Amino acid sequence: MEEKDAYKQLGISRRWVEQMKQAGISPDLKLKRRINEIIALIDRASRSEQEKEVRKKQVLEAYENIKDDKARQAYESNIKELPKESHKTDELQENYEAKPLQENYETIPIQVNNLKYKKVPNPNNNLFVRDNGENIVIRRIGEIDYVQGVNIEDFINEYEIIRMFQGKRTSDIIYGNIQLSKMTSNRKEDEEYQKYVINQLLSEENIQSSVMYRNGYIGEVTKEKSGILAQEFLPYEQLAIKKFVQIKGKKPQDPEDNLKHKGEER
Repeated sequence: MEEKDAYKQLGISRRWVEQMKQAGISPDLKLKRRINEIIALIDRASRSEQEKEVRKKQVLEAYENIKDDKARQAYESNIKELPKESHKTDELQENYEAKPLQENYETIPIQVNNLKYKKVPNPNNNLFVRDNGENIVIRRIGEIDYVQGVNIEDFINEYEIIRMFQGKRTSDIIYGNIQLSKMTSNRKEDEEYQKYVINQLLSEENIQSSVMYRNGYIGEVTKEKSGILAQEFLPYEQLAIKKFVQIKGKKPQDPEDNLKHKGEER
């Protein structure tokens, strides 16, 4: 049986790897996240355990072959004849024309669809104190589910950020992924994350910039190789939020009327 191409096993192309690099995004980190998502999808699939194990083995072997530049170089050198890639038939690239997500954003060939919105009933008021002594409240009020790439399910949280700004009580809606379990933890190892989120990710400058230029998208916090925490923007999340805000803007009082719900239809 002909061995399947490792790139197509993971629903990407060689061109995708180069485009991630050109956009200043690590393809290695994206591949690591993608393989975890694929494994989770396999686990949830209505297939026999034997079929699941076979599929897991296939995608894990594919991942090991192309997980970083060194592995990709070795993989390419071991292939006698590289499979021909077509921009029209590639699983990930089919009909996914490069689109600018926002002015000054890098152009990345992605697509998201099947947006689903659900409100969080009775959201908690999580109160924190910034280094300058000001109080800030984080409320997770909603969740936006979507599909990106080749049937990879993902989600983005919707938050209400309440605090005093220029002497007035201010509230803004932002989108991203803040780990509230870490934020409310008493563990010593979570203190660095808590301080970064409260004082940098949710700084007034960053909140206003997100609202004005990124549709409220604030991204997530990642740890770089150097060990330093940093804010990261994910292209497909940016596009999902852009589409969500556009739909919500048609009827801002209730975005659920414009988005398909999970569960029962109205």
